[in-house]
Amino acid sequence: MLYSVREIEYCDLEKIAKWRMLPEVTRFMPTDPVIDLQKQPEWLKRVRECTDRKKWIIEVDKKPIGIISLSDIDMVKKNCSWGYYIGDKTLSSLKLVLSLEMSLYDYVFDSLGLKELHNEVFSINEWVVKIHLACGSWIEKEIKDEVEKNGEFYSVVHMSITKDKWEEIKKNKKYEKIDFCTI
Repeated sequence: MLYSVREIEYCDLEKIAKWRMLPEVTRFMPTDPVIDLQKQPEWLKRVRECTDRKKWIIEVDKKPIGIISLSDIDMVKKNCSWGYYIGDKTLSSLKLVLSLEMSLYDYVFDSLGLKELHNEVFSINEWVVKIHLACGSWIEKEIKDEVEKNGEFYSVVHMSITKDKWEEIKKNKKYEKIDFCTI
């Protein structure tokens, strides 16, 4: 299988909106949006103009299956946050998510020159927490009941990895390199 990422195109907007509103996606997100397809072109315009964010379509064998993104890119503090979701699970695999995460680390630390990468995961999303730990991130803290959504409270695991830590462990990691630099 060929893993890749690419720029979001206008033809992707309906698919992205459907993915983002899927219960299996929103279950692990702080919001349950109802997306207006008429407003999606303006959203993509803002995404493309914004300098502190980057978003890509995740593809397997050229078939779009999800989104991966960087946010709060701070070139002064040399850090940012990241996240992803898979909307079409038919081609998803452990190999894919490991390759995505570790290739993103390469991009953030080597290409962007940042020093620290952060993410937040609902604690009920134990599988993703384990993936992040396997890739080298560590848990900084867990905040109990940090997010209130639809009358329920969710604890959030705050995780990080540094460039130094990634450089130390990278040589022992096996993953299919995904090129984020082509965009």
